[in-house]
Amino acid sequence: MSREIILEAMNGIRDEYITEVGAKLGLVAVGAAGAVGAASGAAVDPSTLYSLSHTETTVKTGFGAWVAKGGWIALVAGVVVAAGVAVGAFFFGKGGDVPPVGTGDMTSFETEESTTTDAMTDEGERETESKPETDSESESETAAESGSDTESESETETETKPDPESCAHTFGNWQFAAVPTCTETGVRTRECSLCGKTEDEDMPAGLHTFDGRACSVCGESMTGMEFTSYGDGTCCVKDAGRVRGDMVIPNYSPEGDLVIAIGKNAFSGSFDSLVWPEKLTSIGEMAFSECNLPEGFALPDGLTSIGKSAFAYCRRITKIHIPASVTEIGQNAFEGVTTLTEITFGEGIQLPTIPACFAVNTPLAAITLPDSVTTIGSTAFAHTALKELRLPYSVTKIESMAFADCTQLVAVQNTAGLTHIGPEAFTECSSLSELSLSDGLTHIGYHAFRGCSSLSYTEYDGGYYLAIGENPYAILAFGRKDVTTAGLHKDVCIVVGGAFEDNTQLTSFTFSDTITRIPDRFFYGCTSLRAVHLPDTVTTVGAYAFYQCSALTDLPLRVGMTTIEEYAFGLCHGLTAICLPEGITNVGAYAFTGCSNLLSAELPTGMTRIEEGLFLKCPLLNSVILPEGITHIGHLAFSWMDRNNATSLDIRIPKSVSYLGEQCFANSSVNARFDGTKAEWEAIEKGDGCFGGIGSSGISCTDGILFLNK
Repeated sequence: MSREIILEAMNGIRDEYITEVGAKLGLVAVGAAGAVGAASGAAVDPSTLYSLSHTETTVKTGFGAWVAKGGWIALVAGVVVAAGVAVGAFFFGKGGDVPPVGTGDMTSFETEESTTTDAMTDEGERETESKPETDSESESETAAESGSDTESESETETETKPDPESCAHTFGNWQFAAVPTCTETGVRTRECSLCGKTEDEDMPAGLHTFDGRACSVCGESMTGMEFTSYGDGTCCVKDAGRVRGDMVIPNYSPEGDLVIAIGKNAFSGSFDSLVWPEKLTSIGEMAFSECNLPEGFALPDGLTSIGKSAFAYCRRITKIHIPASVTEIGQNAFEGVTTLTEITFGEGIQLPTIPACFAVNTPLAAITLPDSVTTIGSTAFAHTALKELRLPYSVTKIESMAFADCTQLVAVQNTAGLTHIGPEAFTECSSLSELSLSDGLTHIGYHAFRGCSSLSYTEYDGGYYLAIGENPYAILAFGRKDVTTAGLHKDVCIVVGGAFEDNTQLTSFTFSDTITRIPDRFFYGCTSLRAVHLPDTVTTVGAYAFYQCSALTDLPLRVGMTTIEEYAFGLCHGLTAICLPEGITNVGAYAFTGCSNLLSAELPTGMTRIEEGLFLKCPLLNSVILPEGITHIGHLAFSWMDRNNATSLDIRIPKSVSYLGEQCFANSSVNARFDGTKAEWEAIEKGDGCFGGIGSSGISCTDGILFLNK
C-alpha cells in the first residue's frame, strides 16, 4: 500500500469525520497502525527485505512493495495517520480549516525503492479517479496483483543449479565436522558454492601441538619431550621418544627456554609432517637417523650445524636443500638415504668441505657444488649414482674414496685447480672416461684409478700411464700383474701408490730420477721382489711400500733419505740386519714389525723417538743399539720377542730416555744397560706393564743391577 493511498484515506477521514470524536479516533488509529506494523514486520523475512535489488523492488508495486518494506513502513504510516487525525481534531475544535494530510515533507522515511514504487502507484490512482471501481473489482484487481507478485517472487527465488556430475566445482574452505585429537581421527568437509556438492576427508590423529606448556589440541601438559637448558635462556630438545603423525617441535621448553638445538638421538619414528622451532641452529648426532621423514622434508633457514649421521637411513627423503646458513655437515649425515635424487645449496653458502655425508647406495645422479668448497671429503659421494660432476674452481683436494664405486660416473670436469687426489678416490669407477688433469697436481694416492677401465692409457715397460697436457707418461696409474721386471718412464711426474701391489712375479724394479718418494703400497705383497734400484733423489719410503716383500734381503736405502713411514718393511722375513743410514730421523710405527729373521738393528743419530710397535714380533732380534738423544720408547716397541726363551734382547738405553711406553718390553727376555743411576732409572716415566710377561728381565745401571721380572 503506497503513501498516497494512506494519505487519501486520511483526507477522507478529515472531510467526513472531523468532529470531537476525531480525537478519540486518532488514539484508536495509533494503536491500529502499530499493530499492523508489528504484524507486517513479523511476516516479512529480514533476508527478503535486504536481498531485493532495485530492479526487483520497482517491479513489485502495490501491496507487494509494501510488504517488501516490512513492518517499518507500516509502523511509520500508522504514526502519521494517527498524528494527522489528532491534528485535524484539534483544529476542528478550534473552528479553523484543517489542511489536507500529507502535504508535509516525508522524504526522511523514503528510499530510492519507495520513490520508484510510489511513482508507479500514482498512475494507478489517476486511472481510478477517471473510472470509479466497485469494491468487488478493486478486490479482484488486488488479488490479481498479489498473485502476480507471488509468481514473480517465485520465479526470482528459484535458481537452476548445475548437475554435480558436470559442475566445475568451486569448493569453499574446509570445515571440521569432527576435530581430530592427539589420539583420535577426525573428519573435515567442504561444499561447492555452485552445485552444493560436499566432500569429506578423514583427518589422522596428530601429535601434541604444544603452545607454551600445554597442547593446543587436547590441552595435555607437555610430556614426551625432554629439554636440557644451557643456562642462558636457551635449550636443547634432548629426547622425544618414539613419535608418529604430525610432529611439531615447540619454540620454547615448559620452563620458557628458547629451543635452538636438537640433541643426539632425540627422535625416532614416522612423521606425516615436521614443524621446526623458529630459532633452530643445531641438529645433533643421529638426531633423526632411521626416521620415516615426510617427502616434503626441508631443513630450516638459520640452521648452522648438522651432526654426524643426523639423517642416516631416512628412506623417504628425495630432495635436500642445504640452507645458506649451514657451515658444518657431519660425517654420514645423509648416509644410506636410498631415495635421495637431488641436493641443492643455498646461494652464498660458506661450506669449505663436503664431508662423507651423501654416500652409500643413494640414487643421487647430479649435484652442483657451491663455489666455497675447497675439499671433497673422504667417501663424500662413494657408492652413489652420480653420472657427471663439474668441480668449482675453488676445489684443490679430493680425499680418499670420495667417488669410490661410482660405477655410473662418466665425467669429472673443471679439475684445473686440483693439487691432491687421495687414495682410492676414483677406484672402480668403471664408466669414467673424461678426466682432464692439470700440471698443478702434485700427489695421487694409492689405487686412485684402480678399476677405471674406460680411461685412456699409454703402456710402457709393464705400466699404464695417464697424460697431463702433451705428456702421455705423466702419471703411472698402475702396473701389469704378469711382469717380472719393470721400470718407470723418464718423463713420469707422479707415481700412483699400489701400482704393482700383489704382483707375485715381479723380481726387480728400476726407478727414474724424477721421483722423490716411493709411493704407499707400491710393492705391497710383491713376494718375489729381490732388487730395487733407487736414484739419489728419493728421500721417503711410503707407508706399506715394501710390506710383505718376503724375498727382500737388503734394505733399498740410500744416504739422503730422511723418512721411513709406518709399516714400510713389515713382514719382510728375508731381512736379517738393519743399519739405517745417517740422516733418517723419522721412522714410523710398526715399520719393521713381524720381520721374523731379523737379528740386529742399528739406528742413526738424530732419531729421538722409537715409535709404537717398531720391532714388534721380531723373535730373533738380540742386539739393538739406540743412539744418544732418544727420549721416547713407544708402546709395544720391543714386545713379543721370545721364541721359547731361546734368545734374549741385549739393548743399551741412553740416559736421555724419559719415557717408556706400555708393554714396550712385555713378554720378552731383556738384558738392558742404562747409562744412568738406579735413581735416574726410577725417575723415568713408565707405562703399565712395560716389563711385564715371561722371561728374566733385568737392567744394569751405573750403580748396580735392577731385576724387573715382576
